[in-house]
Amino acid sequence: VDEDILSLGTGPWAVEVDLMQPIDPDKAPKVHVPPLNHIGLWVDDLPRAVESLTASGLRFAPGGIRRGASGYDITFLHPKSSEKVLVELVQAPSKEELQAKAEDIEASQPLDDTRPFRVMGLQQVAIGGLDKAALSALWVDIFGIPKIGDYRSERENVDEDILIVGTGKDVVEIDLMQPIDPEKSPKVHVPPLNHVGLWVDDIHAAVAHLQGRGVRFAPGGIRKGASGHDVTFIHPKGNEQYPKSGEGLLIELVQSPHA
Repeated sequence: VDEDILSLGTGPWAVEVDLMQPIDPDKAPKVHVPPLNHIGLWVDDLPRAVESLTASGLRFAPGGIRRGASGYDITFLHPKSSEKVLVELVQAPSKEELQAKAEDIEASQPLDDTRPFRVMGLQQVAIGGLDKAALSALWVDIFGIPKIGDYRSERENVDEDILIVGTGKDVVEIDLMQPIDPEKSPKVHVPPLNHVGLWVDDIHAAVAHLQGRGVRFAPGGIRKGASGHDVTFIHPKGNEQYPKSGEGLLIELVQSPHA
C-alpha cells in the first residue's frame, strides 16, 4: 500500500481517513477493492479484545497484532467473521499521546480556506447486509455498541438499526441496514461497507460549490435523513455533465446541528 493519511475533525478523537493505492494492483491485498475498504475501531486493550473476540468464535486475518501506519498497534477481523466488512481494531493511545495528537491536528488545519463550507467530522458509517440481525449480533451483542433507534423507508428500500459509538461531539453513528426488497434499488446491502456520512456546516453552500466544481450528486436532492438532519449524497460515479464523483464511494453529506 501507498497511502496518504488525513485527519477529519478536531480534538484527540479526530477520525483518520486513509487514501490508499496499491503498489502493485495485481498483488494481494487489493487495497483498492472495494473503494470503501475497511473501518477502524479504537479499543482500550487490544490483546484482551483479540482474546475475547477469538473466544466468541470470531476469526482474525493473518498478521496478528502489529504496528499500523499511524504508529498504533492494530489487527484485523477477517471479513468472513464480520459479515463481509473488514474491521480493524486499533489500540487507543494514552492521555499523553492523545494530547500530542490533538496538537498535531490543530497545527495542520488550513489557515486560509476559501471554500464556502467546511467538513466538520465523520457523521456515520453505514453497513449493509441481507439480514440486519446478523449484523446486530456482531456490532451490538459482541462489540457492545448500543442501539439508539431504528429507521424504515420504503422509498429508500431500507430497514436499519441506528447505533452510536463514542461520546459527546465525537460520537459517530453506525447504521446497520438491510433491504426491504433485495431485488429493488437502491441495494443497501451492496457493497457491505455501503457509505460514509460527513458533517458539513452548510449543506446548501456545499452542494452549490461542489456542483460548480463538477461533482455529481445522486437523485433525491437535499432531504431529511434517518437521524432528522438534512442529507444528500455524492454519486459514486461521474457522468458527462458532472465528471467528478466519489471515486466509487457513496458519500453522504449531513447538515451539522453544531454549525
